[in-house]
Amino acid sequence: MRGAGIFSEDRPAMNLIQHYRALWHYLRHRYEGDEYDGMRTYFAALLVEDLRLDFGISLRNLEVLEVGGSSGRFSAYFSETCRARCVNVEIEDMRRVPDRFATTIQADGTSLPVRSESFDLVLSRGVIEHVPRERQLALVQECYRALKPGGHCLINTQPWYAPFAGHQLRPFHILPFAIAKLLSNLAKSSHIEGDSLEEIDPPLYPITMRRLHSMVQDAGFTVLGTKDYHFRMHFVTRLPWLREVLTQSISYVLQKEPNGALSVRAA
Repeated sequence: MRGAGIFSEDRPAMNLIQHYRALWHYLRHRYEGDEYDGMRTYFAALLVEDLRLDFGISLRNLEVLEVGGSSGRFSAYFSETCRARCVNVEIEDMRRVPDRFATTIQADGTSLPVRSESFDLVLSRGVIEHVPRERQLALVQECYRALKPGGHCLINTQPWYAPFAGHQLRPFHILPFAIAKLLSNLAKSSHIEGDSLEEIDPPLYPITMRRLHSMVQDAGFTVLGTKDYHFRMHFVTRLPWLREVLTQSISYVLQKEPNGALSVRAA
């Protein structure tokens, strides 16, 4: 794994220089050869270390549900390194993907085909921004329902006003769609299909940290903390207003209270 060695078993901080070098490498080469799989493995390892070092959450031997995990690369990593028992739910049909994770189930994350209170950890990365606005809360509520009392959840997304959000439309995504599409096609020599955010592939539905925080509150989660998953400037995630622009990739680390109480600490 490129960037291996950035983690130290006795340290509470990672080597940021090596991390930024890894980010730059994957930005340039992630679609070459097996680099995309390497990138996902790198970020899976980063996630495991964040949970262990910053929140005291170990994935070892846990029951893990990954919501919208594509081919299940993260689940595969958790199984191989932590002996976690993982189920990956993906809305797309992954049966023809050669390297798919063995226990991927095709289903909608807003209506999970799992028993209530059956998982220790629920993970949803880069999914909620592709869910129609009126169904986003249902996704968060389903993550809550699937968790055992006392279990943990990590929800990750890109705040809409951050420069690197917007997927293929970035950094023009906050402009009116027609202008954003035109500028993206010109700047990147690409050809974006569709006439609205909802019609491109994959569709996009703007979401802010403020809205996400409100939804996790409504679902009943306790917020343990927020992480700047990519740039590692975690303090930025706690700055009112500025966090919506300066946080490239926000991760909410959440807990379902053991007694099911609707209790949320401010992020």
